[in-house]
Amino acid sequence: MTKYLIYRLLTFIPTLIAISIVIFTILALALGDPMGEFALNPSITAEVRGNIRKSFGLDQPIYIRYIKWFTSFIRGDMGYSFTSCSPVIALILQF
Repeated sequence: MTKYLIYRLLTFIPTLIAISIVIFTILALALGDPMGEFALNPSITAEVRGNIRKSFGLDQPIYIRYIKWFTSFIRGDMGYSFTSCSPVIALILQF
């Protein structure tokens, strides 16, 4: 029984990592720009949009963004909700 559980855990972890890579890549390559809302606002200059992209890390390659996202997720930091201005982990734990 213990051998079976170890085997399942050893297949479970790589499977979850592979799934997270696929989903992250699909979302990163999806059409549209996260800064598209700002592009429509004439009061926000291109320089400010560039600074926002840099602060969110959108100017970095996709593999660097994935590594940062994955390490943050492992630490329990899932970011902040833009709608409720609170940590995402707090929103998940409310249910």
